[in-house]
Amino acid sequence: MMTPHPTVENLPQIISRLERLSVDSALAHQAAGLRGSLVTALAEIETGNQPPEGLSELIALSFAILVRAAKEIPGDDEKINLAGGR
Repeated sequence: MMTPHPTVENLPQIISRLERLSVDSALAHQAAGLRGSLVTALAEIETGNQPPEGLSELIALSFAILVRAAKEIPGDDEKINLAGGR
């Protein structure tokens, strides 16, 4: 029995998170390209093929984009200031 690639279990969640990035985000275009590549890789794996070369790099790039996108989300203090409060 083949041992699954250590990151393969995370693919559906990573794909979902990339899909949820706001279209207003500067990272949305990059996220869409990575999401497409990950969906293709997941389909290959689900049909019994080996994970494609470079999958680990795609996942690392995906995490980097998700971290950068999270930093774009205003914190509670910033939300108050944007709303014109306090």
